[in-house]
Amino acid sequence: MCFADAAFSPHLLVSGSDDTMVKVWDRRILPATYDPSTPVLTQAAGYLPGHHAGVTSLEARGDGVYVLSNSKDQTAKLWDIRMMTSHAEHDAMPGHARYPVTWDYRWEHYP
Repeated sequence: MCFADAAFSPHLLVSGSDDTMVKVWDRRILPATYDPSTPVLTQAAGYLPGHHAGVTSLEARGDGVYVLSNSKDQTAKLWDIRMMTSHAEHDAMPGHARYPVTWDYRWEHYP
């Protein structure tokens, strides 16, 4: 996880995980505290689909626009967060596009 632009606008966070997605979060729309008794589903502000395996690292340029990600699929991608997909676009993707591969470089041969 990293800030997209910590110096001037510390509201945008970018995260990546084993679900293959790079997600953009806006702290201004997140709940201030977590309350397990309230069934509030926290959603990312947008998604950057494209990796075929889990995201291992992220680094932001610091301008609030560009983020570099590295993945277990042995690729690095440069993202423009202005081009992120919305919830509706993300939900409309076929399942294999959202979570394409379960391959892990540590135990399996490269496909």
